[in-house]
Amino acid sequence: MAKGIALSLIIITICGATVTGCASNKLDQELDAKLANEGEIRSRQDLQAQATQLIESEPALDSDRKVKLMNLKDSTRTQIDELTETSLKLRSLMIKEIASTQDNSDEIQLIKERLRKNEDKRLTVLFKAVDEATGIVGKESFQEKQRQQAVKSMVEIPYGPRAN
Repeated sequence: MAKGIALSLIIITICGATVTGCASNKLDQELDAKLANEGEIRSRQDLQAQATQLIESEPALDSDRKVKLMNLKDSTRTQIDELTETSLKLRSLMIKEIASTQDNSDEIQLIKERLRKNEDKRLTVLFKAVDEATGIVGKESFQEKQRQQAVKSMVEIPYGPRAN
C-alpha cells in the first residue's frame, strides 16, 4: 500500500510539473507574441515618453495615482541613470586595463565584480519600482502573491493525531 501511495505522489508531482511547464510555455509564447507586436523603442527618451503618455492617458487612474506613478518613474529613472553612468565608467576602465600591456588580471577581476554588483543594484531598483507601481495602481505584486501563497500553504498543512 505504501508503494501505491508513493507511486501516486510521484505521478501527481510529474503531472503537476507538466501542467505548470505547459502553462509557463504558453505564457512564454504569449509574451513573445506581445514583444513581436511591440512598437520600436529606439532610445531611453522614447521609453520615457511612452511611459508618461500611458500614465497621463489612463482613465482608470485618479490624479493622485498618476502623480505617484510619475514621481516613481522620475526617481527610478534618476537612480538607474546614476547606476548606468557607473556601469559605463567601469566598462571603460576595464577596456583600458585589458588593452594595457601590464598584467592587471586581479584589477580586471575586481572591475568585473563591481560591474556585476552594479548591474544587480540596477535590476533591484527596477524590480522594486515595478512592485511599488503595481501597489499604486492597486494590483498585488508578485512578491505579495508569493507571500500569501506561502502563508496559505502553511495554514493548510494537515496535522495528524499527536502521538503520546
